[in-house]
Amino acid sequence: MKRILWMTMAMMMAMLMPSFAAEAAGLEVQGAWVRLPPPVSDTAAVYAVFRNPGVRDVRITGVSVNKAAGVAASAMLHTMAGGRMHMLKSLDVPAGGEVRLAPGGMHIMLMGLKHALTAGEKVRLELIYADGTHQPIEAVVRDARGDAGGMGGMDHMDGMGGMHDMDGMGGMAHPH
Repeated sequence: MKRILWMTMAMMMAMLMPSFAAEAAGLEVQGAWVRLPPPVSDTAAVYAVFRNPGVRDVRITGVSVNKAAGVAASAMLHTMAGGRMHMLKSLDVPAGGEVRLAPGGMHIMLMGLKHALTAGEKVRLELIYADGTHQPIEAVVRDARGDAGGMGGMDHMDGMGGMHDMDGMGGMAHPH
């Protein structure tokens, strides 16, 4: 009887392993870029496409920067709604789906820039998942002034479910 119980448990664990492995592998981050801010700005916006090849939804709960060696003091998930910027508690990327961070919508906000960014510079960040794991990403700084608003092929923002506005934050006016 014990042997049957152990075999049943082993089979159940084997069936669950692919979903855990897919989630642990993280998201596919494509086309990550930073909009080149004016030289006097201490903030910049990061855009990308997050694809989830896994069989389980993935929740991003934050973004971190290496404060000592990084380009900014902090990074946060934000969205634009009603012409105002709102901080997000988390961002859900559905299983088998994608979420686009694009101008005028969701983005990662870099705050407290330590120096003026230059086109071609690489910015290193880490996505923080709900399970506590981190995934490094790299975004290239682009001068988007001649790029039809900087959309860079991300001119439609479908698949943007999973936004959670932080209570009590209100809106922060911020042009980007």
